[in-house]
Amino acid sequence: MGGRDPDAALDLWETHPGPPGRLVPTLVSTEVVSLLATRLGVESEVRFLGDLAAGAFTVEPNTAADSAEASGHQWDAFVEVGGVARE
Repeated sequence: MGGRDPDAALDLWETHPGPPGRLVPTLVSTEVVSLLATRLGVESEVRFLGDLAAGAFTVEPNTAADSAEASGHQWDAFVEVGGVARE
C-alpha cells in the first residue's frame, strides 16, 4: 500500500481480531501524545489520553532492548543530518 488510505486503515482497525485493547508501546504512546498536541490540538490529545485511560489501548512497557534500539536509531538520525561522528 503505497499511499495514504484512511478508509482502509479504519477498516483494518475496526475488523482486525487483534488483542483486546490494542497494544501500543510506551515509546509510541508518548510520541502520539506529543504529535496530537502539536499538530491537531489539545482536544485530540485529551481524547487519546481518555481512550488510554478507558482501556482502548494496552500500553506495552519498553524493554531494555527497546530503549537501546531507539537510542541507536536516534543517534543514527542525528549523524545523518550533520551531527558529530561517533568516536
